[in-house]
Amino acid sequence: FSGLVCADQADLLINACLVMTCMILSSSCARGAQESDLNAPPAKMNHRRFRAVLKKLRRKKIRQKAAQERDRLLKVEVEEVAVSLGQEEQEQKERERQHVLWLEREAEAQREFELRCRLEQERAALLAERSNTTKATESLEQVLAQLPKVSSRPATPQEESWHNPPAPRAYAPAEPCPFYLKTGACRFGDWCSRSHPRPAVSRTLLLRGLYSHLSLEQLHSDDSLETDERELQAHFEAFFWDVLQELRRAGTVCQVRVCRNIEPHLRGNVYVQYSSEEEAQQALTMLNGRWYAGRPVSCEFSPVDRWKTAICGLFFRRTCPKGRSCNFLHVFRNPTDECWHESRSPPPQRRHPQSSGTKKRRRSRSPHRSHKRSRTTRSRSRSKTRKKRHHNKSRSRSRSRSKITPAHSPQSKHR
Repeated sequence: FSGLVCADQADLLINACLVMTCMILSSSCARGAQESDLNAPPAKMNHRRFRAVLKKLRRKKIRQKAAQERDRLLKVEVEEVAVSLGQEEQEQKERERQHVLWLEREAEAQREFELRCRLEQERAALLAERSNTTKATESLEQVLAQLPKVSSRPATPQEESWHNPPAPRAYAPAEPCPFYLKTGACRFGDWCSRSHPRPAVSRTLLLRGLYSHLSLEQLHSDDSLETDERELQAHFEAFFWDVLQELRRAGTVCQVRVCRNIEPHLRGNVYVQYSSEEEAQQALTMLNGRWYAGRPVSCEFSPVDRWKTAICGLFFRRTCPKGRSCNFLHVFRNPTDECWHESRSPPPQRRHPQSSGTKKRRRSRSPHRSHKRSRTTRSRSRSKTRKKRHHNKSRSRSRSRSKITPAHSPQSKHR
């Protein structure tokens, strides 16, 4: 083919070549059939059939070109979509990066602005303080200028009379509180007019308010009436064995007393007496800072050493006139008398009953007790005076009999 043939002519020539190829193939097939069958007539393709085959090949070529063009356009479109998606993703990443950079710049600008504002405020406060100091100094100088000048000579006693007198070197010691010395607690507490000398070390420990029960609380309602004595005793026994097991870890426990008073300074107090001061010190270190029944344990040394002066003697006789409001100890009876009779406290010094300078121990200020004591003292004094009178009379009679001479005795007998 020459180069001057146009594209349409080239297509027609290609189609003609294809038709000729088909005819050759068909003739070869016919020749083969003739060889196989010598009696069959030879096949011939007329012009109409040739035109039909040519049109069919042309339509096929057109469809192939359309399909190729469609595939090419689809491929181009897919590539364009992929490129556009990649560009959008890159643009999104770039926008996010720019946004992060903008946030960092904004935060830095905010910090610089806050720093600038703080520096300005500090500068303004410093200037205000300087101005106030200057004004105060000027006003002080004006006041000092208005005051009269003081001479350098020493002041006379009359000029120094406006000073306060010196404080006394020693104050009068306060009298110790007897209730604190006997029971280790005072209902006035720190407001007491007398002193409460706390011992530096002692064999007796005081655990304030360790035992609690509904019947010991001072409630406005009648909740405390719902418990009876047996329930209270059972609750105390459970508490006693629980606490005693822990107290014996520090040493030998000699005495355990649990108060059942309702006064705030004695309510639920537990007194524990050890055999030595070292064991008491160890128990104090072990118990302080711990918790029991949801409350902190407060442990301290107590001056109580003699239980006869601390416990109310009328409580176990059920004759105490003050009831549970007594300022002396009303204690529970320990179960099985555990830690009850093992007192190792030093025995009290007995005084002569006829000594005149002794002071009698008073349990309480009950008028019933004072009246009873006054009656007993009166009866004792009356009996003493009667005995004294009788003794004097007997002595006078004996003296009068001894004065009679023996010479007069027969006359008297005769008479």
